[in-house]
Amino acid sequence: MPVAAQVSFRLDGPEFEEGIPVLKLTEALKQFHSTVDKGYVSIVGKERITHLDRTFYRLTATKIGGGSFYSDIQIIVPAAQFALTFIPAGITPSHLWEVVKNAFAFLKTVASMRKEGKEPKVQVMTSADTTRLLVIGSQNNIEVNHIVLNTAGQAEPHIKSLAVESVNFCK
Repeated sequence: MPVAAQVSFRLDGPEFEEGIPVLKLTEALKQFHSTVDKGYVSIVGKERITHLDRTFYRLTATKIGGGSFYSDIQIIVPAAQFALTFIPAGITPSHLWEVVKNAFAFLKTVASMRKEGKEPKVQVMTSADTTRLLVIGSQNNIEVNHIVLNTAGQAEPHIKSLAVESVNFCK
């Protein structure tokens, strides 16, 4: 039986008052999905998701609302990972979501520093703690786990696209 984590995904803005082009909506969903996929491949140590991965790992939309676009999205991974040699033990939907959120926070922190004219100094932590993103003082130092850094690097174009689409996702 797979395990799932649920996140909320919302698109809103003035376009929703008269209807939003379906292509714009599907592109935003595609970019969100790609962002989460980059977290998955970073955690499992692959370059891309295989057909076999898709058999067990997926995102599904539920509770789709109107007036804006709102949906709960479930991140589903297999529960019996120890039997599946292609998935590292310990990956959970919550773990994956923490990696994705921290990749977003990392990119946001770097962009904010650069906007202020400061060049961030990134230190990659060797710790396995992927939930840790630390911004240190006025020295423009950022400590980030290698999995979060890898996810941020791979997901950056998707996250930028989502920012343009005014996406709000949270847990």
